[in-house]
Amino acid sequence: GPLVAKGDYMLTRLRHDDQSGELAILRTAERNLAKCQDLHAVVEVRNEAEAFRVYAKARKLSLEIQNRGAKLKIQAERKLGAALKALKLRGGDRKSKSQLESLKLCDLGIDRNESFRWQTAASAPDELFESYCRKRQDNGLEISSANFLSYIRQTVSGNSTRARRGDHAASSKPRLRDLFPDDLDELQGHIETLAGLFEGIAERLGKQLEPVERREIPRYFQRVRRLLQSAKQHV
Repeated sequence: GPLVAKGDYMLTRLRHDDQSGELAILRTAERNLAKCQDLHAVVEVRNEAEAFRVYAKARKLSLEIQNRGAKLKIQAERKLGAALKALKLRGGDRKSKSQLESLKLCDLGIDRNESFRWQTAASAPDELFESYCRKRQDNGLEISSANFLSYIRQTVSGNSTRARRGDHAASSKPRLRDLFPDDLDELQGHIETLAGLFEGIAERLGKQLEPVERREIPRYFQRVRRLLQSAKQHV
């Protein structure tokens, strides 16, 4: 992604250090993440961790070292996701005068898809994250952000299936939003992304679009937004 290029600082240090310094560099990044309060600083740690992971894999370092870099990257993404969810950052059209609340995703170099993936990662309990990392390492497998998101979905799906089989007599069934708390938000993010893409295309096409197209497509997006908002209130 666009963020990875910003992690060159760690790579530069690695190229000039001997191998005995690699773990020390990683430990420093881990300590920095624990102390980070500023979102820009967390983004930088995330980028450095990804740069470390790519470097370690290219150098064919041990899987444990590669996975420590990958784990740190996901930890940073989870920290970012929790902060973004608390701030409710979308495209950045906030009217609040608060400096934090007026942040735009683009100010952080983050796109909507990254924001929703990281918020999904942040929604998993710490125990689930640690269990995932431990299983991957024990089985000699690479840790990755994409695989962790798949693990979350599989775990949630498995839990919901076991709950339905084990308690047919329950008076209340789990709601869709309880089982998939971030899916509707993620869908909303995709809708906003499509709406933004259309606005850019419409601007470039100019008068090539028929008046009815310029008028009705934004209305369609607005209707979809209303339906999604209604679904979020009732599921």
